[in-house]
Amino acid sequence: MGKRGKIRAASFIFAVVGVLTLWGSMQALQRNRYEQQVITAQRRAIAQLCEYFDAMQTDLQKSGYANTVPMFAEIASDLEKNASGAKTALGTLDSGQTVLSNIYMYLSQAGAFTGSLGRKLSTGEQLTEEDRAHLQNLAQYAQILHDKFLYMNDLMESGAFSFDKVDGELGSTEMTQAVNYLSAAAGAEESFADYPTLLYDGPFSDGVLQKESALLANEKEITLTEAKQLAAKVLGADNANQVIEDGENAGRIATYNFYYEGSETQITKKGGYVKILLNDSFAGEIVYSGEDAVAIAQKFLQQCGYEDMVSSYFATNDGICTVNFAFMQDDYICYPDLIKVSVSLSDGKVLSMDASSYIMNHSQRQIPSFTVRLADAAKKLNPALYIRQVRQCVVPTAGGGESFAYEFLVTDNGNHDALVYIDAQTGMEDEIFLLLYADGGTLTK
Repeated sequence: MGKRGKIRAASFIFAVVGVLTLWGSMQALQRNRYEQQVITAQRRAIAQLCEYFDAMQTDLQKSGYANTVPMFAEIASDLEKNASGAKTALGTLDSGQTVLSNIYMYLSQAGAFTGSLGRKLSTGEQLTEEDRAHLQNLAQYAQILHDKFLYMNDLMESGAFSFDKVDGELGSTEMTQAVNYLSAAAGAEESFADYPTLLYDGPFSDGVLQKESALLANEKEITLTEAKQLAAKVLGADNANQVIEDGENAGRIATYNFYYEGSETQITKKGGYVKILLNDSFAGEIVYSGEDAVAIAQKFLQQCGYEDMVSSYFATNDGICTVNFAFMQDDYICYPDLIKVSVSLSDGKVLSMDASSYIMNHSQRQIPSFTVRLADAAKKLNPALYIRQVRQCVVPTAGGGESFAYEFLVTDNGNHDALVYIDAQTGMEDEIFLLLYADGGTLTK
């Protein structure tokens, strides 16, 4: 190679190195910006949890004194609102490495149990000493959680707290060692090791949370290699060698976990079903519509092996469209078999998918003959309502089972829509959902 050729080659190498260095710097800057956004959101969530648990503790204490239906209903309503807010904040902290199941269970039971006592009062019954003892127990746990998250918040304010490491002990009798952020949150769950089982007919009773997966009951376990090949397909890798093994999850839905270029997925050990997909991408300028997102999500579910899924409704927030799908068996829509898919409206990329409910509940059901005829079920509706559509469906019951119902899409005199469910065996109203329409899609209330 001549002198001029060497100079050109050297210039080319320097140019390539320069481009790679610039690209690396931009990637690092983007990664740092993302990490800072996550930390900011987590800090805000901890501050909110302090407020929510403090408010819940006050509500639960007040409920121990209340003895009239209106007062108890007012307190129960406020408590359920705070419990719902705490769940949302807690979801920001749950990165998938630690499942804060006991705290979620507590939040669900606190609201649902208080609501069940309100219904008891409304029928003319009085609260027992055991009922009031349960309320005080719930109040004590709210105080414990408030103190734990308040201490974490104080550490952050003083600069002694980081999400990678906690310096020193957390200063409570239940927390005995310095652990990383997620372990600290998990440590809070240890306070509930002796949490009493509440016996009531509510949607979040322990029996519901402890049910076994109907879908996986008779499935064979796949190997890690087989799961990795499935993960490569879901994550968009060219081959399984590009996918990184990321541990395993035990429990009722045991999974192999994998990671590839900012995305992670969980594949069930039994049957090889895609349980979770998470992508750390951000949505940009909106290009796609909600209807486009539904079609993209539907195609993705088919690629994952989930057939006969129909969308029930979707909602858009911050450039991300989340679509709810349910399994369709013949002419029956099976709402317990739920899968949620989120799609970026900027590039049409699937950002997340959660098939936990589907995996827990799905089966080929024996649909019984409906005892109540459609015409008789329609007579149970308010005569002022206009029926727009009727579907037959399977719905989850409060105790964790299933029932069969007619789903009536109705409109009132003010042109407000709602879904009314009439039990096909008893003819009783099971549930009513108000439909809220907005530019972002349809929501139920």
